Parts: sequence; structure tokens; C-alpha cells
Amino acid sequence: MKKYQIYSELVEPIIYADQIKIATLAYWRYIKQHLVGAIECKNADVLTINRSFMITESEVKVTISDMQRELKTKQYKHWMMNGGSPSIYPKANYFYFVVPEDLAQKSMEVCNERYPYAGLLIFRDGEIDIYKPQNIVCVKLARRFKREKPDSGELLEIAYGVSNTATRYISKYLEAMK
Repeated sequence: MKKYQIYSELVEPIIYADQIKIATLAYWRYIKQHLVGAIECKNADVLTINRSFMITESEVKVTISDMQRELKTKQYKHWMMNGGSPSIYPKANYFYFVVPEDLAQKSMEVCNERYPYAGLLIFRDGEIDIYKPQNIVCVKLARRFKREKPDSGELLEIAYGVSNTATRYISKYLEAMK
């Protein structure tokens, strides 16, 4: 599994999936102008809220087998997203997979076959500039789920996730600086 450096050469490389999560959050925040975003919040790798208060969930997958397993390990969540009744999962209005560029073609096949409602984002290797995130490219738009907008309790939980994200990544940064 590849590892990359982030922010500067003084920082130790972080895990590849974390790199993709950071790039994905930056894509939704700075390219798509979502208002709020969190990493590892409410059983999702990345959750964001756009200006219309719609929730987008993004799941990072670094192998095809991991992507295929998603349906098995989170079967109820995907049943709900594909038209089932509401559940404990966030009321996502959009769902995306995020995969490395070398998995793009196979991921599109799996996505179309198993997850027709899901969008697909591709992570391109390279240094990440969180303010100009060119590492993420959308190759398939997600179908919008006809869900209500999140209530204030859900919004607060995601806001809480934002502070957890900041704390977790600042801690990783400080550890790498030692």
C-alpha cells in the first residue's frame, strides 16, 4: 500500500486512506463549496453538508474487494439508500465511493452493477493542496435520494464530527512532528 507525505517534508507520511479522506473533504469543501464536512463521522468516511442542507456521504475504498464487501458489511445501510425505510444511518441525500485512479475502470463496473445509486470519485496521486484540491475527479454523479433535510439534531452530530476531525488530524500532525 502506498504512503504519501502531506503539508511539508517535515511531516511523516500518513496512511493512504487518510490521504484520500483529506483530499475528499477538501474537494467537497473548496471545489463544491459545501459548508460543513467531517471525516469518520456517523459511520461514514466523509460526511458533508451543502448550502441546501443536503448531506453527502463519501466512502473511501482502496481495493476492489473492499468496495464489493461494502454491500455485505453495511447491507442495511445500502438497502435503505436504495429505497428502504429510514434507519440509524445518516439521512444522506447523496452517496459516493472514492477510489484510487488505478481502480477507476473496475470500480465503475462494480458501482454500476451493485450500487446504481452511488456516485464515483477518483483520487489522482500527487501532492495535496487542500485549498486547490485537484486530486479528486468526479466520474459518475450520485443519484439523489428523496429524503428530508437533516433535522437540527443530525446537524449538531455532524458539527460535533467536525471538531473530532480537527482534533484527530491535529494530533496526527503533532505526533509526526516529534
